[in-house]
Amino acid sequence: MDPEDAVNWRHPEALLLLWFLPLAAACFHFAWQRRRRHRLLLFGEALAERLTPPDRRGRAVLQMLFWCAGWAALVLALARPRFGVEWEPVRERGADLVVCLDVSRSMLCGDVPPSRLERARSDLLDLLAVLEGDRVGLILFAGRPVLACPLTTDRDFLRAALLEAGPGLAPRGGSMLGDAVRAALQALEPRPDRDQAILLLSDGEDQDSLPGEAAREARERGVRIFTIGLGDAEEGARVPAPGGGWMLDEGQVVWSRMQPEVLRELALRTGGAFVEAGTRDYDLARIYRETLAGLRRARDEGEERRRLRERFQLFLAAGLLLLAAARLLDRPRALPDPAP
Repeated sequence: MDPEDAVNWRHPEALLLLWFLPLAAACFHFAWQRRRRHRLLLFGEALAERLTPPDRRGRAVLQMLFWCAGWAALVLALARPRFGVEWEPVRERGADLVVCLDVSRSMLCGDVPPSRLERARSDLLDLLAVLEGDRVGLILFAGRPVLACPLTTDRDFLRAALLEAGPGLAPRGGSMLGDAVRAALQALEPRPDRDQAILLLSDGEDQDSLPGEAAREARERGVRIFTIGLGDAEEGARVPAPGGGWMLDEGQVVWSRMQPEVLRELALRTGGAFVEAGTRDYDLARIYRETLAGLRRARDEGEERRRLRERFQLFLAAGLLLLAAARLLDRPRALPDPAP
């Protein structure tokens, strides 16, 4: 049989209701027999034909068939039959994007005015304006990642989480890029029907968190990583200390510079992209449109999907007509004219 001619049921479990139709027919027949018997017992056969409407067997059988056929058609409509093929264009799918924002002390450096963290936060707020239909989550990380916002389309909630982002929200100092990527993968539940990606904004410093292994895990799941490197890669900048001044290590001022190597490896291993923003201005919204969103549109453009046509409307209409006909047959009938 041609697959296009086969009937597919969206809810086949509803067909089990058809087993009740023989029982309903038997009950209908029993009720008709019982009514006829009581009429004859009450009036007698000769008087019953003169005082009560005729109760013809053929009319009762036809009414029973209409009732049963009507309910059977409604059951078939409930099972949602589909047959025949139609083609429809594939609409652009939304994406799941987890933003990993580095909130370690080094992100407070002022080589990217007013600071690396403030620039990243400002650009992420601008990015929210172009994310239509995408679910976005937020992870803040330093020495340990924290899920500040699970995947959501609630831009106000995400915006509030971004405005509160700071070094005090991530436990422990340092910067663990690999742990941030692994936390993002945990936040991305497997969804083959959606594109999934990680956007990581950092200065690239890492304390042996095995980011290469995290990138391999992301690649195996088909999750691309896009990285933005912030900070001066040559001279760097002094790291502010809590309460003012500069952080010291054995009496020496701690300097931080952007380290692009790890960020580039994370992106290239997963088929993403690395943007070495450094201390320059950059348009994160444009980068997003040209990378993740652009790749999604390119893959879906011009595609069509083969689908079976929904046919429940035909059975629904037939069922209602049959039940209406059965109801018309149940109208009171005129008494026979009395004999002269």
